[in-house]
Parts: sequence; C-alpha cells; structure tokens
Amino acid sequence: MQTLALIGRRILYAALLLLAVIVLNFTLIRLAPGDIVQTIAGQMGGMNEELMLELRHSFQLDKSIPEQLLIYIGKVAHGDLGYSYFFNQPVLDLILGRVGPTVLLVFSSLVLSVVAGTLLGTLASRRLYGPFSHAVTVVTLIGWSMPAAHRLRVGIPGLPGVRHVHRGA
Repeated sequence: MQTLALIGRRILYAALLLLAVIVLNFTLIRLAPGDIVQTIAGQMGGMNEELMLELRHSFQLDKSIPEQLLIYIGKVAHGDLGYSYFFNQPVLDLILGRVGPTVLLVFSSLVLSVVAGTLLGTLASRRLYGPFSHAVTVVTLIGWSMPAAHRLRVGIPGLPGVRHVHRGA
C-alpha cells in the first residue's frame, strides 16, 4: 500500500510540475515585448486595422489573460502545441519529426559513455593514483564541468563532424 501511495504522490508531483511549466511558458510568452499581430503586420509590409482585429480574434488575444491561459492549457492537454509560422507547420509535427535523431543521439551517446567510462575506469583502477588515473580524472572533471553545448562542439582531430540531414519535405 505504501508503494501505491508513493507512486500516486509522484504522479501528482509530476502533474503539478507539468502544469507549472505550462504556466511559466505561457507567462514568458506574454512578457515578451511586442505583439504577434504587429510582428505579422510588419512582415507583410503593413496591414489594415480590420485585418489586425481579425487576427487578434483568431489568436484569441481579445480575451483576458486568465481566459487565454485556460484556453492554452486546454489546447496543450489535447496535444495542440500551436502552429509555427516560421516553419509553416504545426509545432507537434516539428517535434515528432526530430524525435528519431534525438533518440539516436541519446542512445548512441549513452552506449559510448558506458563503454568508454567502464573501459577507462577499469584501466585507471589498475594503478590507482598513477599518471593514467589522474589523467582520466582530469578529463572526466573537465567533461562534466563543461556545458553540454560546448561538449558537442569539441571536435576530435581526424574525425569528421557528424550531422543529421533532414530529408523530409
């Protein structure tokens, strides 16, 4: 019974965290300077007031902030993450189109790190506090201290860079 209570609490905490992230995302979007309708009008080279009002209505910007938040939460709960006007397609499709390369990257890096870490750790433990052990410790410390974005940019001389080419239409 304790296990079920623990699982229930964890699910509740996860749901509350997800709700907090959704509200934070909504808030940050609303705090950004400018107006999406003004931005669209500027990119189109101008727009009359009637069309701007119509766009505000279609984006539901004519409703109060709490109403907009509830609508946003409802849409996210139903899987509607919005539409990217930059890529001209739904955001969910953009995310799903990149799941494959992301999973490939995660699992290949996991396998590589487990194999390399086990091998280097085993070799370093053969002569504890020796030069090789210290070198492995320093390289590991540098790797963990470096932000992930910089770790991805560090190239190994002689090895080609790896790029994923999206061949979708």
